[in-house]
Amino acid sequence: MAMAALGRRAVGGDARTSSKETCGRRGPRRAVPVAMMTTPTWRRLVFEKGERIALAERLLDRLDIRPGQTFLEIGCGMGYASALAAERGARVVVATDLSHAYLVRHAVRTAAIMEADVLHVAANAHKLPFGVGAFDRVWSANMLYQCQVPTVVVAEIRRVLKPGGRWLGLERIVPAWMRRREQERMDVLNEANGTTERAWTLQDWQSFAWRTHVQLTVLPGRRVRSARLRRWMTVARPGRVVLEVAAHGI
Repeated sequence: MAMAALGRRAVGGDARTSSKETCGRRGPRRAVPVAMMTTPTWRRLVFEKGERIALAERLLDRLDIRPGQTFLEIGCGMGYASALAAERGARVVVATDLSHAYLVRHAVRTAAIMEADVLHVAANAHKLPFGVGAFDRVWSANMLYQCQVPTVVVAEIRRVLKPGGRWLGLERIVPAWMRRREQERMDVLNEANGTTERAWTLQDWQSFAWRTHVQLTVLPGRRVRSARLRRWMTVARPGRVVLEVAAHGI
């Protein structure tokens, strides 16, 4: 991989700090500098992202990241999955997001909190700035439903995977009966922000997986405890799908 090319577009680079903070299944566990605890990034990791971090840890175990491998996260957002990959011994960890500002505001700080060596790159998932076969492992979460042409993104993922490499993508499911209302909400945001978010039902994801030759696994949402509400909520509960590609199968 041409790391020099990456460096020209990097916004984070080496994000090591003197903090001894790590982020576990419930968010950051050990003491961090007081100044860091006042940042929105730290508060979100601790108070909002614990469940998502725990899920990412389980799925990264499934992705089987091995020491010395190269790892790419597409649409990294807060960037905790990249930091977790660095903890697992990946030799090169690159986190991309379309928003340069979001990388600076959150992803770089997450890497510092978790003492992870992550290269942050502002990049469009439809045209990744990496060479063919650059990465052993690729991860994405809640990214494809925001993309203008998701099939192009999957083709890009295949292009940057090494032979024998793997991609795992986590995406949310919108219950079919909620799709119209959810899409109306997204359309308001799309018009305001210039985005292209779409509400995907399980049937949409199944059709997409079939068209792109991607393996799909459904992760059901949590059941509610109330017996009176359970029947209705079991239908309404949000679930997720896991999409997978193994490069040797391409």
